[in-house]
Amino acid sequence: MLQKFIMDTPIVNSSSFDFIPVGVNLSFEYKFLLEKSTKYSKFPINVLYRPCIDLQNIFVLMNKGEFRGSGLDKMTGKEHDGTPIPLWYREKRFADIEKYIIDEARAFGEIYEWLHKEMPELHQKFLNFMNKEKI
Repeated sequence: MLQKFIMDTPIVNSSSFDFIPVGVNLSFEYKFLLEKSTKYSKFPINVLYRPCIDLQNIFVLMNKGEFRGSGLDKMTGKEHDGTPIPLWYREKRFADIEKYIIDEARAFGEIYEWLHKEMPELHQKFLNFMNKEKI
C-alpha cells in the first residue's frame, strides 16, 4: 500500500508544493510515514520541510487555548481517537481499523470544509473589529 501511495502521488517530487499534507497533528503522521517508508520502500519520505495545513493549532484555539480536548474526536464528535488501533492491529481486527479510518476521513472532511467556508468570514470580523478600535 505504501509503495502504491509513493508511486501514485507526487510526494517524492523535488518541488515541495507538488504534495501538500493536510490533516490534524501532522507531526505524528510525519514520524509514522518516515519510519514506514524507510522500512518498506526505497523512498524514505520526510515531508517536514514541506508546506502543510495542520488543523491542530486551529483546534487548540477553538478549545480556548487548551491542548487537552482538542483532538479531532473531541472537536467533531467523532466516536473516539486512535488509541485502540494498535490493539485492533494485534488482534487482526482490520474491519474495525478500516471503519475508524473512514470515520476519521469523514470527520476531517466535514470540519475542514466548514473551516474553509467560515474562516474568511472570521477574518473579516477581525478586520471590522480592528477598524472600530482605530476610530
